[in-house]
Amino acid sequence: MRLGLLSVLCLALTACATSYHPVDTQGGYAEKRLSDELYQVSFRANSYTPEDRIAAYLLYRAAEIAKREGAVGFIVHRERVAASISKPRLRPTDERVAVITIQILSEMATGTPPQEVYQADEILMRLRRDLPDLP
Repeated sequence: MRLGLLSVLCLALTACATSYHPVDTQGGYAEKRLSDELYQVSFRANSYTPEDRIAAYLLYRAAEIAKREGAVGFIVHRERVAASISKPRLRPTDERVAVITIQILSEMATGTPPQEVYQADEILMRLRRDLPDLP
């Protein structure tokens, strides 16, 4: 009985988390082109959304941008993750905003440490497998 109640509670809390979608009044992702190769990617989520999910959504969006622009991958230059923004009492949850700045790569960079380079196809495939709510 206790296990069933715990499962329902976990499912309910997960259902309240911000899903992956373009930004609207409920949160979501946004992007801003800073130059031909640089983009700022952000994700706004409610407090029910785990930080690792927010980070995954940021990487996923960065990979989508790289693919859309014909690039093979990207490098994350700066990140600011999970800054809390308190909302007025009309909405009982706090929002968290995470922001990264990426440089898209038309070919895999030589001389860049491999742990700093993300391959767009690999990120999309891995995250689609791990997070079934992604398109």
